[in-house]
Amino acid sequence: MFVDWNLLLTTVVGSGAGFAVVTLIFEQFRYKEQRTETAGYLALQLAFNFEAFASQCSDVVSDDELAEEHDGHVGKRIGGVPPFAALPESEAYKLLQTSLLHEVMEFPQRRELAQQRVSFWWDVVGDDDSYKGAAVEQTLLLGDRALKLAKRLRQTYRLPSRDFNVDDWNLETHLDKKAREVKENQRRREQPSD
Repeated sequence: MFVDWNLLLTTVVGSGAGFAVVTLIFEQFRYKEQRTETAGYLALQLAFNFEAFASQCSDVVSDDELAEEHDGHVGKRIGGVPPFAALPESEAYKLLQTSLLHEVMEFPQRRELAQQRVSFWWDVVGDDDSYKGAAVEQTLLLGDRALKLAKRLRQTYRLPSRDFNVDDWNLETHLDKKAREVKENQRRREQPSD
């Protein structure tokens, strides 16, 4: 019996190298998929966090409007920009897209700055109506921003979309409309009067 050692050696080494390449490709694919799943899970948590804040903003403003319409007998006057829940702790933040990560990390600071703008009217000017008006405006703007950020997180990480319809009312449409009204009012106030 004749053994062709060259052929045997080539076959053994070749199949080992082929197996190693296939294993490496499979491991890379699995690693990438795990990273994608981890980032998607964090994005889902964040989306729910921002959606809850947006809903809270809408509720606070609605309560304020009711209180004003009914001389405080119904609803509750706004006391400032609602608190924002702490961001979930996770190592996966480094897996998020940089632009989205920036917006996520910036949001709690943006909320604090909005509250400082509101507090100015009470702390410096001492005007309760201006304070409450500023609180309503800042709350609407932040609620709209939070909901749009949640939507971008859901779209970017291919998460299921969320339905915000309650009968014929829609949170997304409501906040968008109110935020546009606030921006238009701010623009008019900033225009010089003749």
